[in-house]
Amino acid sequence: MTYTDVFPEKRSPSGGAFVFIALLVMISVATITIYLQSHATSSHGDDAVQARNCIQNNGVWKVYQEPKPRSNIYHWLCMDPKSSTIFDMIVEKLNEMTYQEKTAFKPKGGRWESIRRWLEMGENRGGSWVNPPQGSFNLIPPP
Repeated sequence: MTYTDVFPEKRSPSGGAFVFIALLVMISVATITIYLQSHATSSHGDDAVQARNCIQNNGVWKVYQEPKPRSNIYHWLCMDPKSSTIFDMIVEKLNEMTYQEKTAFKPKGGRWESIRRWLEMGENRGGSWVNPPQGSFNLIPPP
């Protein structure tokens, strides 16, 4: 007895489109939106631009969450891989995937030990180190 394919194997013509759309949805879910403010560049100039570029290109290295009552304020630290300079983008969390930039700059000459002491011993004393955000960043320029 020989078996034949009564129902030949067919691929759905829309199967590839479904996979593509699913990938787009997953990517957009993992994108963190940051609304930039003009204060950073007007006050800190090129340091603000470098801080933003560092976050965009390298992600967030370490995060310091300010103490209560300002616990929705975070210092996103980024280390430039070429120079080991550390930049700080201070952001306010609006929701899980949306933040508003307060400012961006190169604190304490961009040196880690000076920045760590500044955060842990200064006016933000009592905050905590938390896990950095994962995913890509969508920087929205000021209006």
